[in-house]
Amino acid sequence: MSNEKRNSFTFYRDFYNSAQPLNDSQRLQLYEAIIKKSIDNVDPKEDELDPLVASMYNLAKHALSKSYKGWMAGIKNTPSKGPSKGSGKGSPKEDKDKDKDKDKDKDKDKDKITFKEKCKKEFTQNKDIDLQSWSKWIDYRWQIKKPYKTEKGVNGAINKLIALSEETGLSHFYLIDYAMTNEWQAFYAPNKTLSQPQNQQPQLTPEEIAEKEAIEAEIKAITDKLNYG
Repeated sequence: MSNEKRNSFTFYRDFYNSAQPLNDSQRLQLYEAIIKKSIDNVDPKEDELDPLVASMYNLAKHALSKSYKGWMAGIKNTPSKGPSKGSGKGSPKEDKDKDKDKDKDKDKDKDKITFKEKCKKEFTQNKDIDLQSWSKWIDYRWQIKKPYKTEKGVNGAINKLIALSEETGLSHFYLIDYAMTNEWQAFYAPNKTLSQPQNQQPQLTPEEIAEKEAIEAEIKAITDKLNYG
């Protein structure tokens, strides 16, 4: 026989409603009898209950016995060690370990987010780079599940982008957009068949376009002044 003790049971509304006509002493007797029967399967002695309480208890006794037998059947079918299959519950130690693992996973996710922000801002300090385009590149690398893992790797990519821009005359915006369009994980110079036409200016960022227009306007103003001065 199992040594396990029943720690809980279902208290039906019918039990509560039946006890309402009783006085406080009688109601306490009925509740005590129901509890003992439910958790220990023990019936009260005949002389322990008020006659009215005894009659009410006998009405509930069948349901209480059936409930206890159902609990016992569940105990017999449950392995003696470890949680039952599908219960979703483990020992206190196992639950504690699971909580620790969840906390570790949260910390890892937090570290990943923090490192991603460092890739966008901290590692780009003192670098002559288009920050808006670079931020899009970092989001893209995370999106394709190929995030940078080290500061050295990030700096290597930044230096390669800067060098490639100087070598080809193409803007950071263009090189990053070109790499993302081709679903590359790094930056490469466009080949001749895919590069911009030689008579076409490299694609500029909105900031570069505004700066270019301002310079052109200033040059035009100086030219007009010389021609009509």
